[in-house]
Amino acid sequence: YVLANVANARNDQKGAVLHWGRVVQYAGTDTTYRDLKHNSQYYMGMTQLELAAAANGAVQQQLAKEAAATLKTVMEEQPENPDAANIMRARADALTFAKDT
Repeated sequence: YVLANVANARNDQKGAVLHWGRVVQYAGTDTTYRDLKHNSQYYMGMTQLELAAAANGAVQQQLAKEAAATLKTVMEEQPENPDAANIMRARADALTFAKDT
């Protein structure tokens, strides 16, 4: 998580997504790491969306599909997230970029 935040602070969004993905992977279903996992999923999805918005063509579509999938998982695992409206809007944007509306 710390490595992801450092990468993000250094504008290395791809590195940040990689590290947040590892947090999600290693946290698994362990409830001890639930908050860390949820934060990582949220930041990963939003950063994937930023990367998609900056890309073009097939790369944009692939990144947007990944962002949409991550944000869908966030909503499934955190239905009462206080940022739910923002997450749903971001997912809609990702589906638009992915041309999957």
